[in-house]
Amino acid sequence: MSGTATALASTGEPDPIDWEAVFEADGHGLIALIGETKSFAALKSCMLVIVEQLFSRDNDEAFRESYIAELNSVLPDDLDGRENMAATLDKLKAAMVATLRRIKSYRIEKAEQARLQSAADTGALTSGERRSDANDDTDMLIGSVKATDITDEDEREVTASVREATAKIFADVVSAEYKNRFKALRMGISQEAGGKVKLPFMLSGDFAKKFDAVLCQYVIPEFTQRCHELVTRGVTRSADRQKSYFQQFTGFETGRGEIWEHWSQTWTDVTAKQKLPTRPTGKGSGKKKKGMFGISLKKASAAESEAADAELERWKARIAQLEKTNGLADAVWDALCEDSDSYMPPIRDTDSKTLMDLFGRSTKSIMKQVHAINQIVQQGDEVARAFEVLQQGKDVEVCLLAACFQRPELYLGRKQMLKQLLGGFRGTHFPLILRYLPQHIRE
Repeated sequence: MSGTATALASTGEPDPIDWEAVFEADGHGLIALIGETKSFAALKSCMLVIVEQLFSRDNDEAFRESYIAELNSVLPDDLDGRENMAATLDKLKAAMVATLRRIKSYRIEKAEQARLQSAADTGALTSGERRSDANDDTDMLIGSVKATDITDEDEREVTASVREATAKIFADVVSAEYKNRFKALRMGISQEAGGKVKLPFMLSGDFAKKFDAVLCQYVIPEFTQRCHELVTRGVTRSADRQKSYFQQFTGFETGRGEIWEHWSQTWTDVTAKQKLPTRPTGKGSGKKKKGMFGISLKKASAAESEAADAELERWKARIAQLEKTNGLADAVWDALCEDSDSYMPPIRDTDSKTLMDLFGRSTKSIMKQVHAINQIVQQGDEVARAFEVLQQGKDVEVCLLAACFQRPELYLGRKQMLKQLLGGFRGTHFPLILRYLPQHIRE
């Protein structure tokens, strides 16, 4: 039996029910169960289970039957086979979540009232009992199932304020993850301005700040929209658990998860300019055109002209859209590639993949990789062979670069340990090393 079912089954026991946990427990609370549903059939089954758990007393039987009938009426079995129903499903889930939270608040309030009543009052309810002299929470639940055409305050509240707050938490988590990646890379590297050598951009605290500003302005808003389903599931978590819930997906502790595809596509769309399509060459405007030797061709029919004009309008709209997105891509790279006194800025397009891939690596894996490289160098035995084994199937170049700037005397000093590590490689294998430390690797 789940934690929620166990709590509800104890209604007749003297210990009070923890209604907050029953509704909000991460993973198995009633609201979390709603958030995990991905179809109308699953949502319907979930609501039936919730009704059985919340309204389990004998005198609730009539309500349970009426609710099941209402649910079958509003959610017929063929809904999942219809087109364009995703928004309706999200709306219904949001309404049911809002309703469950109202029922939670109502039951917490009634339990507190019961607790404050005198123990000598034989008419008092125990803290675990649900009232039986009113239909307040049953009316709430019946109202939620009619939510497919919701336009009232409940839906506006959920879809506007609650969803906006949840999306903000998601955006903050993504921003924080990138900050942690950059922080891990520059750990132990002096950030003092005016040094003899400018830092590579990914090892600079100044660049990390600039990148965060660009990320929050241009990339994260689009990424949040692509992660619509994840944010919707986050809405069903209590506010104090949403951050940790999102971190399960953005931390990449167990590999690239379900949002990696969304991230890579978002990054490409925002940072890569797209080629403008050529102007269509269809017949249009009913004008006669000249053929070979100046012979007039047959005038286009009205239908052909209309189709050609429509195609031209679609082309113009597409051109306007692409010019806008290409302008945003220019703005992103203009900001990121701006000259700096403290670091060497990235190169447009060339360093795009490096920046994109940084999100898909956990902070812990970056630290482990830098540590592993340092360990190979410190041991000093067959360093080239050990490094060759370490780098197989992995992208270790950014971490190697970080290790070199963390301990330049070890890697770049008299012993030339970087040269020893890379003795069997050429610059084409490690283009960042070739760019920033060209004297330590063969071209």
